[in-house]
Amino acid sequence: MKRSVPLLLTVFAAFLLLLFLLYGENRAALFTAVLCLALTLPFFLRFEEGKISARFAVLLASFTAMSVAGRVLFAPFPSFKPVAALVALGGAFFGGQFGFLCGALTALLSNFYFGQGPWTPFQMLAWGAIGGFAALVPGIKKSPLVQGLFGVLSGVFYSAVMDVFTTVFQEGGFSLVRYLTYLAAAIPVTVTYAVSNALFLWLLTPGMRRITERLSRKYGFVIHKNRKEKQT
Repeated sequence: MKRSVPLLLTVFAAFLLLLFLLYGENRAALFTAVLCLALTLPFFLRFEEGKISARFAVLLASFTAMSVAGRVLFAPFPSFKPVAALVALGGAFFGGQFGFLCGALTALLSNFYFGQGPWTPFQMLAWGAIGGFAALVPGIKKSPLVQGLFGVLSGVFYSAVMDVFTTVFQEGGFSLVRYLTYLAAAIPVTVTYAVSNALFLWLLTPGMRRITERLSRKYGFVIHKNRKEKQT
């Protein structure tokens, strides 16, 4: 996790730098999509180069499958899905790298059902970041207040990232004025998504805590603890 924090910050610094460099340029659409995809690569490379146990790989596959299934099952209900909550719980209980990979893979794999496109890298980056940052939030495993707050903020964050995609691909470049317009227009969708994230976190966290504690006792899985939890 000590290496995950600067990696996450570097990813988003590069993302903001790209928006600055390509502000108003017609080539921004293609470059931004390519960069979003490239920004996920360090996490996959760390996973590939690390010593990953078969148990970790199976757990990651199981969590990703649950997230994909959740998105597909709730397809009739736009913006009301358990994906962000499941990804966040993966990061909270098993670490930032686990959460990021689960989020990015969920977007990539579920879009074989919903349709691949230039929006996929943005979804990979957004859901991956939600899973990664959940590992840094104290109290997310136990406090309903923290869970609700993180759910709402993750909904706003996801909408903000996806509206970058909307702006760039609709306008042929990034315009702050148009971006704010799209953000405002998406408020009803953002509110629905934020509320659903908080609701699913409240509903799923107690059961997930029992499951992870059982996995820890029976199979030796190490439950992730952030810095504050380690001190207490």
